[in-house]
Amino acid sequence: MAFGNRLINAGGVSGPAIGDLAEGGVVFYVDGSGGGLAATLNNNYAPMLQCTNNNLGTSTAFGTGESNTNALFALGTPCIYSSVSIGIAVNATEGGYTDWYSPSLSELQTMYDNVGPTSPFNNIVNFYLNTQYISSSTYPYNPQTQFGMTAGSTSRSNYFEPANYTRYFKYIRTF
Repeated sequence: MAFGNRLINAGGVSGPAIGDLAEGGVVFYVDGSGGGLAATLNNNYAPMLQCTNNNLGTSTAFGTGESNTNALFALGTPCIYSSVSIGIAVNATEGGYTDWYSPSLSELQTMYDNVGPTSPFNNIVNFYLNTQYISSSTYPYNPQTQFGMTAGSTSRSNYFEPANYTRYFKYIRTF
């Protein structure tokens, strides 16, 4: 089986590799058994989460972006209307796939590290440099504060801030 110009399954490894354009986006993580995570090439720009009157805090851990997104999306009104980024991720159809979600902070960091501007793939995922990207990770007991990352040209830095700004974001999917 071929992905791009590489032959897959030649050495017992199946599936796309980090940096491949596959699975609706750019592969930025592989799990060693043929699965992994792909990121959108798009840079979306939308309001951050602006929910009120709830105590939902979501995880920053790797592998929690999908559950974070689902929990935030389930809050419904008024969150879904003010959190355009979560709604865009859930309703995305990029590459013909409909299972996109907003990455956790750790997943966003892994994307930057593996396919961002400081990686051997020279920013194939198309981060805007010196730009803040939000994640689906919210501060516990203060869902009005969201964790994010600044995608610098030589390094990344984390931040969390009140969710009353418009920021860039990426969405991802599991394959």
